[in-house]
Amino acid sequence: MSPPKMLAFYASEFRSTEVNHTFRSLPGANTIDRWRDGYTDREIQDLAHFIRNQAGKWSAAFVYYKHEETAAGPEFARNLMEALKD
Repeated sequence: MSPPKMLAFYASEFRSTEVNHTFRSLPGANTIDRWRDGYTDREIQDLAHFIRNQAGKWSAAFVYYKHEETAAGPEFARNLMEALKD
């Protein structure tokens, strides 16, 4: 199964799924830069769309933004909550 399809598969099979990234090697500079920069509005909208599509399959969704160095996590969480209202 291709990696992009794995989360959707897990979501269809299990009531809860924890996503945790483990690397077999050091992540590249581009990956680290994306973590530092946070999430685009489009990425937040895409996540909200994905969560909404799980209605009837999931009883809850817990999203954790770990951005202590910039204290941006609460802002990302607020943006996601707003996107889920749409």
